[in-house]
Amino acid sequence: MKTIFTLLMITTFSLSAFAYDEGRLTVTVAAGSDLQVFIDGRSYNAPENTIVLNNIRSGNHSIKIYKAKNTHRGRGGSRAELLYSANIYIKPSYDVDVMVNRFGKALVDEQYTRGSRYERDNRYENNNGDNKGNYQTGYHRPLNETDYNRFLQHVKDQWFSGKLTAAREGFTRNKFSTVQVKQVLQLFSTDSDKLDLAKLVYRNITDPTSFYQLYDVFSFQSSKDELERHTRDY
Repeated sequence: MKTIFTLLMITTFSLSAFAYDEGRLTVTVAAGSDLQVFIDGRSYNAPENTIVLNNIRSGNHSIKIYKAKNTHRGRGGSRAELLYSANIYIKPSYDVDVMVNRFGKALVDEQYTRGSRYERDNRYENNNGDNKGNYQTGYHRPLNETDYNRFLQHVKDQWFSGKLTAAREGFTRNKFSTVQVKQVLQLFSTDSDKLDLAKLVYRNITDPTSFYQLYDVFSFQSSKDELERHTRDY
């Protein structure tokens, strides 16, 4: 009996140590469609051009991104062109973001997550409301008012494509309420940009039953229909 108890203790300790040896890797590619992403030699689908790998072991990890390139007719139609290749080191309990633009240039950012706002915001809550009457009903909490206003101002301060990149980065890394997302989408003029962002953030929305309120920001019914299909399929 003592031997079994000792084995259980060792197993529990090993699992706990393994958990603390893990991190998270997010790869975002702003390079259109027809992409192939390989992480440690394994191919991944990239819905909305974003891949999130939770509980990834610390250490070096290889990333290769290929983009389909059209060729002349009669010569095979298209071939894959290497857009980005690198080895990324992930430290234990770190969230690493790799953002690659259409030219293959990358911005790599990392943030310690154990005990941080990321960890606190990703705990499931009970059906409790705050003093403003906003109920989370079991979903994650959105960004608090201070952090959200800082993020919103950061997006406003960008020029041209930088505005879209800043919004995409924020939507990938944080939780938002529908009202918060609507304010951000109103900073953009084209339905295509709004639709791209709305589809990206849906996975991080805290009140999905209110997501239909975003339809008001679109000019064309086709955009609303596409967003509805995306949320339904998701």
